[in-house]
Amino acid sequence: MNGGGRMSEELLVKHCSPTLAGIKTGNLFSVNFDNADELRACVRDWNRMLSPKGLRIMPMRFNDGRALIYVYRPSRLSKDLSESLAEDMLDSFGYGGKT
Repeated sequence: MNGGGRMSEELLVKHCSPTLAGIKTGNLFSVNFDNADELRACVRDWNRMLSPKGLRIMPMRFNDGRALIYVYRPSRLSKDLSESLAEDMLDSFGYGGKT
């Protein structure tokens, strides 16, 4: 990613089109960054623009100039995780219980 910590619209469309179009719950992709604080600020800016459309961006991990970014629809994720198959699988890994 050029520009220190900016995520371009082109980058989001390239990696997250199915989620942006409402076809998938979420997409993961990695980006290079020069400055983690700038990347966090960029994520905040994108979230301000995308939250009203039901989308959220979350940096999942920062490591050696790369960040793992998750773009998702919280309402769809909640629905997906409430399905019995997902609940059973999560429970088998010790993530049971409802919040």
